[in-house]
Amino acid sequence: MLHPPFSKVTISGLRPLSVGSASPKLWLVALPPLVAGMANQGLQGGMGLSIGFSWFVLLIVALGWPRLAALLLPAVAAAWFVAALLVLPFNSPAFVVDTWASLAMLLMTLPRASSATTP
Repeated sequence: MLHPPFSKVTISGLRPLSVGSASPKLWLVALPPLVAGMANQGLQGGMGLSIGFSWFVLLIVALGWPRLAALLLPAVAAAWFVAALLVLPFNSPAFVVDTWASLAMLLMTLPRASSATTP
């Protein structure tokens, strides 16, 4: 009997953060909000600095508690994405940088689908 190619696709549970090829990408994605935060004043600067520093703290926590971080990293990235959309003035430099950085953080930390091959 033929099976569709995605009949055995499952979403993996918690994926612990490990030191590997994806680890430097997770650290580097927090740099643009930090730079934009230092260049701006007020709410725009504070939000960029908050995004960058909270991401660095969560990645440090992920080294000690990877299961907890696997839950927190996507949730915090999604919260920063929504906050950037709602609070920052549209099309300002801080809006563009913070929105794209938080979206990249969210997409990099979401669980990935793993497909099992059928015999």
